[in-house]
Amino acid sequence: MTGVILLALGWFLDSSDFWTNRPFLTNVASSLSGVMIGVPLAILLMRRLDTEQAEAHDRRQVQRLAATAATELRAVAVAALVDLDGQPDEILRTLHEAATAASELLDEQRTRLRRRLAAKAGVPGMLFDPLTCSDDTLEQWEQEIFTTDESEVFARAALQILNGYQGGFQQAVRRLDEQAITRWTALLRDQWALLDRDVRIRIVAADLPWLPVGNVISTREALEGLTSVDFFMTFEHAEATDYFEENLLTPGQIYRHMVVACDVVNESRTWIQHLLQLIGNADQSIVHFQGDSAGSVASA
Repeated sequence: MTGVILLALGWFLDSSDFWTNRPFLTNVASSLSGVMIGVPLAILLMRRLDTEQAEAHDRRQVQRLAATAATELRAVAVAALVDLDGQPDEILRTLHEAATAASELLDEQRTRLRRRLAAKAGVPGMLFDPLTCSDDTLEQWEQEIFTTDESEVFARAALQILNGYQGGFQQAVRRLDEQAITRWTALLRDQWALLDRDVRIRIVAADLPWLPVGNVISTREALEGLTSVDFFMTFEHAEATDYFEENLLTPGQIYRHMVVACDVVNESRTWIQHLLQLIGNADQSIVHFQGDSAGSVASA
C-alpha cells in the first residue's frame, strides 16, 4: 500500500515539475517507491512458491503411502504361496491350467458314469441326475454296473487325476489349516480396508486420482472369492483318511464322490483365479500410485 501511495505521489510531483532540479532526491524517491512495491510482491511470490512446494511434498508423501499400502496388500496375498521368491503370476497360471485339465478329465469320468446310470434308469443321459436317486437304488445300480475289477479301474483313474492335481497344488500353495486361512483372509481384508478407506481419504484430499473403478471392483470381487476355502479342508481330510479312495470303491458312493471330486477341483481353480486377480490388481495399483495417473476416477 505504501508503495502505491509513493508511486501516486511521485507521479503527481512529476507532473508539476517538482523533480526538475532535484536529481538526487528523484533517485532516492524512485528507489524507495520501487522497494516498497517490489518487496511485498516478492514476499507474496515466495509464499506462493513455498505453499506449492509444501503441497507437492504432501502429494508425494500420500502417493508413497498409497504405493506402500498396495505393496503390502500384494505381500499378504503372495504369502499363501510356497515359493515367495518366484513369479506368482507364472506359478498361479500354471496351477490354474493344471486345475482346468484335472476338472475336464474328472468331468469326463463323471459323465461316463452318469450315462451308464441313466441307461439303468431308462432316461436320456443329459436329463438324468443320479443324485436324485435314493441311496439304495444308486447302490444297486452301481453294483450292477461295476464288477470289483471295473470299479477299481474306474476309481484308480479318478484318483490318479485327483491326486496328481492335489500334489501340484500343495507344491505351490501353503498347507493352511482352518485357523491359518481365517487369519490370512482377515489380513487381506484389513490391508484392503486400509487402502480403500484410510489411504483413499488422503488421496482424494490431496487432489490425486484414486484407482480406476474397474480395479476397485475387481479387487473387491477377488477378496470375496478368496473366502471360499472349504476345498482346503477337503484336501486335508482326503489325504489323512483315504477319503476318496475308500468312497470311490464303494457302490452307492462312487458317483456322489465323483461329483465331490469335481467340485473340489473347480472350487480350487476359482480360488486360484481370484488370487491371481488380486495380485494382478495390486501390481496395477502400485504402478498407478508410483506414476502419474491422470484420467483415473477419484471416486468409485
